[in-house]
Amino acid sequence: MGGGTCYNGGWLPPGMAPPSGAPAPAPQPSPAPSQPIAPPSNLTCTTADPFSAMGGGTCYNGGWLPPGMVPPDQTDEEIVVTGTLQVLDAELGVWLIEAEDGTLYTSTSEIPEEIFATGTIVTFRGIRLPADSQDPDVVLVEIIEIAITH
Repeated sequence: MGGGTCYNGGWLPPGMAPPSGAPAPAPQPSPAPSQPIAPPSNLTCTTADPFSAMGGGTCYNGGWLPPGMVPPDQTDEEIVVTGTLQVLDAELGVWLIEAEDGTLYTSTSEIPEEIFATGTIVTFRGIRLPADSQDPDVVLVEIIEIAITH
């Protein structure tokens, strides 16, 4: 995706210029290769979400990540999600689970035949995997266990 532009304490996505009439702050010099780079602190975003027109970004360490991009420290985390199963292609085993908050999840993990039907309410436990660049609006997970929610 390339680098963004630092503006007024936040980040603009690649190719987005700062608002006219205000010069962009000069970039800070990079540390010398022999100096360790300190990890970013856990900051909140002080600027408006530049990705709101695209569905909303994620505030991470004081900057904005594009929609669907998972913060690096959240990949490989175990999650528990309840949602509605949507079978997209039964023959190929392609499916999504729409969580109660609207987040979409998918996996290459197989779902048991007795659960595999559109509209089934399920709860799954899984591992969040790094974002799938082919569809940034869907969270990729490895299903550890899944069951019908009653």
